[in-house]
Amino acid sequence: MLEMTRTDPEWKDKIITGDETWVYGYDPETKRQSAEWRGQGEPRPKKSRILKSRNKVLLVAFLENKGIVHHEYLPAGQTVIKEMYLSILRRLREAIRKKRPEKWTNGHWILHHDNARPHTAHLVTSFLAKNGTEILPQPPYSPDIAPNDFFLFPKLKAVLKGRHFDTREDIIEKSLLALKSIPKEAYKNCFDNWEKRWR
Repeated sequence: MLEMTRTDPEWKDKIITGDETWVYGYDPETKRQSAEWRGQGEPRPKKSRILKSRNKVLLVAFLENKGIVHHEYLPAGQTVIKEMYLSILRRLREAIRKKRPEKWTNGHWILHHDNARPHTAHLVTSFLAKNGTEILPQPPYSPDIAPNDFFLFPKLKAVLKGRHFDTREDIIEKSLLALKSIPKEAYKNCFDNWEKRWR
């Protein structure tokens, strides 16, 4: 990846990276978020252990260095299996055709996703090969170099932590607002940071 960047500085512009994550109706604040100021000698406040809610929605998001290309929330009770991921990839291709026609017409885009079983299933890899989609490999056990894991999902969840959402629709609405509030420059910075992580 570093060699490709050296030989073609605009190579990263071709990458579209994607992954999925759960967005919870309630995700407890981190220790830092819930920290309180105490005077010297004051006892620590007692806090009960709070768990994430069972109410959750599975978000699948694909991004590039200019922003989100495609995202969708899976139906309740649905997880990502190979057949579902294949249908998501079909919708991703349609989103690229509509939103990024320059990538679609010349076929110059590269898909990056992790090594989860649905992503590497024969059904999926043969579909990608048939459509001439180039794959950027993800090193195993390396979420620290996947943009969704080190940038998009933490940024999204930081805004939602500590807040309660009672319905699936509320979760989707508030998480969409959080996604749309991320500035375009942040995506560019994310891809620059991604290159540093390769090093």
